[in-house]
Amino acid sequence: MQIKKLLLSSLLVLTLSATPVLLTGCQSVIDAVGSEVVGEEGEAEDRDFPGGKAKIDVKLAKGDGDIDKSGSYTKKNDVALYLHKYGKLPSNFINKAKAKSLGWKEGESLDSLASGKCIGGDIYLNKDKSLPDNVDYHCCDLETQGKTSRGNLRLVYATDGAIYYSPNNYRSFTQLYKGKE
Repeated sequence: MQIKKLLLSSLLVLTLSATPVLLTGCQSVIDAVGSEVVGEEGEAEDRDFPGGKAKIDVKLAKGDGDIDKSGSYTKKNDVALYLHKYGKLPSNFINKAKAKSLGWKEGESLDSLASGKCIGGDIYLNKDKSLPDNVDYHCCDLETQGKTSRGNLRLVYATDGAIYYSPNNYRSFTQLYKGKE
């Protein structure tokens, strides 16, 4: 199901069916097809959209977002919010050197060696210059629990606070948070 939205002002968490989506800079969510207000804080209702019906749950998060500093996160929006709020990866990420010391082999998931852990924190070189080249980058894997490989989902985060998502192992990027200027 594809729903296009026009977003207006604060921090908002929108749930379509069972998939939470973090949207920044939002007070209201407006259905771009009909310019209809879908919800304000605390509202939840079933709505018809082209391609089906979706349960819309609109919640305004407090401040920079409600995310527990001691939590374990692997989903794109959760890890990105954690990085944005705390400036580091959640504690369930370990770098490749630590993973190798546990017997990890390149390309594999960590699940069998360190349950609940993901690869993250290593330097991303930005060799093809697909991201701005005036900052240093680090990267992490996403959603590898229960998998046999690292998969293709990555976050790349910069020393200036910019955070990028790559669904295809660094072939393309979507910026999730802007860096400090």
